[in-house]
Amino acid sequence: MEQLDEGAERLNIKKAKLEFQQDIESYMEEEKLHDIFQDMMTSVIKEMPKDPIQFLIDRMTNQTPLRICVVTPPGMKGGEDTSNDLEEQGDNVALMLEQHLKIAEEQGQEGVGPAIQCISVGDLIQKEITKKSDFGKRIYESRKKYSYIEDEIVIELVK
Repeated sequence: MEQLDEGAERLNIKKAKLEFQQDIESYMEEEKLHDIFQDMMTSVIKEMPKDPIQFLIDRMTNQTPLRICVVTPPGMKGGEDTSNDLEEQGDNVALMLEQHLKIAEEQGQEGVGPAIQCISVGDLIQKEITKKSDFGKRIYESRKKYSYIEDEIVIELVK
């Protein structure tokens, strides 16, 4: 009889553990904690910091800004459009996305950080040509030859 009681007690303990584990998994899934922990552990493995605990604390307290890169073919509308009306922006995906994120930020939606800014490489290039800077002259020469603009120039302009 005593063995039966022990068996029933073990079964109850296993059931309680399973329920507890399922509750934790549900909570973590609802709160999207699994993705956060996976991202943190991946970053620890990639970076291999000397002090992983401090690394994780810093990672959790210093929010990384959201960066979205929209790549379009040359000649697409630039980012100089100052219109706040989505319909007036036409098919400029980057400007429409910027406007959408600014609206989301104003409404206080989670995950949308401050200082949303659209950078148009085409506009930056045109400004350099207009200023007749060293970069501008090199860009102008590239355009005359219908060749690509040097990567170093574009990287420096975007910085």
